[in-house]
Amino acid sequence: MTRFLRCSITGECLKIRSDSKSVFDGHADSANYLRQLSFRYMQDGFSIVDAAGVHVDVNPAFCEMTGFSEAELIGALPAERYWPPEEHERIAKAFAETLRGEFADLELIFKRKNGERFPVIVNPFAIKDQSGTVMYYAATVKDITQRVQLEAELRESEDRFRALFEHAGDATMIMENWQIIDCNEQTLQLFKISREQILATPTFDFFVATQPNGRNSRDFFIEKVEASRSGEPQYFEWSGENLDRLQVFIEITLNTVIAGERSYVQITARDITQRKQMERALIELNERLESRIKQRTDELEAACAELTQRNAQFRALAAQLTEAENDERKRIVQVLHDEHQQLLVAAKFRAEMLQTDTMAPAVRDIGQQVVGILDQALEASRTLTMELAPPILYGYGLVVALQWLARWMEEHHALNVTIKGTLPMVTLPSDISTLTFQAVREMLLNVVKHSGVNAAGVTVALFEQQLLVTITDDGVGFDVSAALGSTRSFGLFSIQQRLEAVDGRLEIVSTEAIGTEVTLTIPLDGTDSQL
Repeated sequence: MTRFLRCSITGECLKIRSDSKSVFDGHADSANYLRQLSFRYMQDGFSIVDAAGVHVDVNPAFCEMTGFSEAELIGALPAERYWPPEEHERIAKAFAETLRGEFADLELIFKRKNGERFPVIVNPFAIKDQSGTVMYYAATVKDITQRVQLEAELRESEDRFRALFEHAGDATMIMENWQIIDCNEQTLQLFKISREQILATPTFDFFVATQPNGRNSRDFFIEKVEASRSGEPQYFEWSGENLDRLQVFIEITLNTVIAGERSYVQITARDITQRKQMERALIELNERLESRIKQRTDELEAACAELTQRNAQFRALAAQLTEAENDERKRIVQVLHDEHQQLLVAAKFRAEMLQTDTMAPAVRDIGQQVVGILDQALEASRTLTMELAPPILYGYGLVVALQWLARWMEEHHALNVTIKGTLPMVTLPSDISTLTFQAVREMLLNVVKHSGVNAAGVTVALFEQQLLVTITDDGVGFDVSAALGSTRSFGLFSIQQRLEAVDGRLEIVSTEAIGTEVTLTIPLDGTDSQL
């Protein structure tokens, strides 16, 4: 077989016979022609040695490559210049084989003049005359430093990728043409399968029939892979089975990588089985909690309904007790007025008869003392009557009764009470009127006992179907929480309890050296109150 090389400058052809290992024919002066060719046109290094192995010529590229000049190389054996000592034996053996006519491409290490080592590929061949006699041996020398560096970087990159691939925390697989061609250890642990099994089994054979979203597993996976080929990574959850037929849930990321004309899909699978189990457990726990909450809510609603009923019964009982108390007060007042006071008046009349001139002085003195005692008894009886159930409260209403109470407090306790409010007569249920009257009286008596002042104010108003009564003073104030918690403050505690029985409120605001404000709030609940 014969092939031809054409020089791009001269247009001349060099005929190379393969049976003579690149022997040049058809030129009268082959060595001279090769010198011109190597000097002018070759970018790789080129050297010619004679049969003894001595350099007879080198091209500029070879000189630049090794760092030696033409004068330093021509006439010298190669071993004396660019053969590194550590490579001397291997290069000498290859050189000897070339001189024997055993030609082969060689990858060697040469040395520059500055001692730097660099990799080369040497392509030797023989130069013969027309009779076939070997005249010279030549070789092209190509510096492959850059290629070796690139190969080293590629190997390093591959090693890094392999390390990352193998030690990744998630299962990672490489798929080509719907077949897994590589996977890491995490993949084997996730699916409990051997590497041989996963590489030998078609990918679709691992799929369960359908996914939790109802989609066919094969169709769903193909759709996601095709979408990843557009350049957009795909993220989705997947349900499968391991070799033990146990369900596993995984979170998958798909990325398509193009290398030349080949397309690969990188599959990253993160095991979320435990997370899914926890989510399921949380859902079940939430369902149980909701069931228990509903049960407890129903129980609470039933208890609340029962409490509401009991509260209504309690309020009705409290109203009955108050009414009974009021009736008893009225009955006692009636007894005091119709019987007791009448008897006292009759006794006084009889005692006054002892004060006539016909009686001895001693008798008149005794009679006068008895009249005085009876007057005190009558006054005490009348006071008790007004305190128990003042007739004015039932005959003229709450506001008029409070105005009477103000006068009574001034007469009996020297407390100046101002009644404020523009309310006309208001008709209230007797239990509300009595409770309010007694509460105001209790508060005014507390002013007398504890405030250190001789004036107070009472304001009465109706607001949104509520009766609001406020008692104020500018006294020394007191600790409200301590007073309500004290057994000595039975009056306040009693008022508070009686107000709560009718859904009312007692609010006390007291500041030291500034005064006290007490507010009674009593709902009227649609009472036919007329202003």
